[in-house]
Amino acid sequence: MKMNRIILLILLGITTNLFAQNYKQQERAEREAKIEEARIAFITKELNLSSEKSQRFWPVYNAYASERKEIMKDMRKMRRKTKQVEKITDSEALTLINKRLENEEKMLNLNKSYKDKFLKVLSPTEFLKLHKAEKKFLHWLREKSDLKEKQGQHGPPGEY
Repeated sequence: MKMNRIILLILLGITTNLFAQNYKQQERAEREAKIEEARIAFITKELNLSSEKSQRFWPVYNAYASERKEIMKDMRKMRRKTKQVEKITDSEALTLINKRLENEEKMLNLNKSYKDKFLKVLSPTEFLKLHKAEKKFLHWLREKSDLKEKQGQHGPPGEY
């Protein structure tokens, strides 16, 4: 009988833990979706995109952002490893240096390849405004996040 109770408690604990993990993943997905909605609204407004131009612009931008996200993920991973510089060998440090330079080169090549794709949709002036708008959005997002932290709230900006 005691064994059944123990098994039941273990199963209850596992189920609760799995539910909590699923809930956190769902919250994160919702937060990321809200941020993406805000980014679209922000950039569309900053570039003053017509609906026709938006239809041509966003597929290019989304493909670019997806590729950039993968490179950035790798760069963050490398940054985390370099924070532990006291614990790595010279050989590992050299590998990290080379990997960082490789990622920077990938990012440069990505920007070069998408420049032509963006210029098929945007004017050169709009293209420059795009980069300015992205930086403005990130600044706005950080400010919003800092404000929520100060207020004891967490999560992405609600509405744009």
